[in-house]
Amino acid sequence: MKKRGWFLLLAAVLLLAVGCGGSEKILSTEGVPQEVLQSAQYKAALGPTYYSFNLGRIHYIVLDDMIYKGSNAYDTRIDDRQMEWLRKDLAATDPAVRDVVVAMHVPTVNGLQTDGSYKKALGNFDEFYALFADYNLTVMSGHWHHAHSVRISD
Repeated sequence: MKKRGWFLLLAAVLLLAVGCGGSEKILSTEGVPQEVLQSAQYKAALGPTYYSFNLGRIHYIVLDDMIYKGSNAYDTRIDDRQMEWLRKDLAATDPAVRDVVVAMHVPTVNGLQTDGSYKKALGNFDEFYALFADYNLTVMSGHWHHAHSVRISD
């Protein structure tokens, strides 16, 4: 992958993590959750919190995988509206494109369980990965405050 591709992907991840505020939430002085304000500010300045673009022969997708419940509580999943958009986005992608990079804030897994399987962190993990069965998928995420790499399959 060219350096420019990695730079654009890193920029997309940082924009999503910083623009949507990640998981470090505080209440504003008006009592409105900061994540609501940050998401609105992000959308007003930059547009949607999920989008895609092509760079060369690679399709990049940025998703928002945090559903806020208030008081610093959230679910980690791709909401139904984004999943429908994602299905349409993949269907509209040039069939010759086989490499897809997805960026989102929270990782899809939390590590290994005692039986050697992965502990799923994304609420709709199976549905999400099923969409990419015919692609070479790389998922990049943040959330953890240390470097970590997980290979789910070859």
